[in-house]
Amino acid sequence: MDTSELIRTRYGAFAATSGQQESCCAASSGDGGYAIEQGLYTDDELAGVPDSARALSRGCGNPTGFAELQTGEVVVDLGCGGGIDLVLAAAKVGPAGRVIGVDFAAQMIEQATKTVAEAGVTTAELVTEDISHTQLPAESADVVLSNCVISARW
Repeated sequence: MDTSELIRTRYGAFAATSGQQESCCAASSGDGGYAIEQGLYTDDELAGVPDSARALSRGCGNPTGFAELQTGEVVVDLGCGGGIDLVLAAAKVGPAGRVIGVDFAAQMIEQATKTVAEAGVTTAELVTEDISHTQLPAESADVVLSNCVISARW
């Protein structure tokens, strides 16, 4: 099994347990990943995020906190996981904007679908595909986010 398939399998299993099984990455308290535990999201931001998305979060930063998102923008979240940054981005771009979540684990997309519905986000599109081979049209986004997902070799 190659590395990509191993990651997809482990994240898929983690998503299938709604974040209750530590099967994908560094250990945490179970209340969210590093970024949540380190206070990188404010209490106000987290107030609008379903608990399920917090449990699935394994990000190491808060990209929506510094991306200077504007009303009406289209935001793509590469490796969206359970959808925490989708919910936060949707709040910033408002109903005139749109958020697109891309993840290669179908189970994560299933969880993100639940997250955005529970948060009342109606401007989300969720796509199951590998971010290295995304089928999104060129110039389809104003902002691209990724929270500790992209690893590149240049």
